[in-house]
Amino acid sequence: INPYDRCVANKMINSSQCIVFYVDDNNVSHVDPAVNDQILQIMSDHFGDLTITRGKKHTFLGMDLLFTEGRKVEILMEEQCQEAVDAFGEDLSTPVP
Repeated sequence: INPYDRCVANKMINSSQCIVFYVDDNNVSHVDPAVNDQILQIMSDHFGDLTITRGKKHTFLGMDLLFTEGRKVEILMEEQCQEAVDAFGEDLSTPVP
């Protein structure tokens, strides 16, 4: 368990960080793809069917993450922002006097 955030757990496997749990959303990442496969199999055996994404584009905790070249990440929350506007239930296109 991470001492700075008790909702996060990190694990070191073969000298590299492997996994992060955050409540009911998980991020498994390791330099060795075989370690990712092993962890995902253990999690699937325990929790059943999982939604698994691989590659450079992911949705995590309501954020759309796009990992681009040069170790950069683009973070978008357009869908979550639109849900908040829709839930507000007011016409936000009218200017405030």
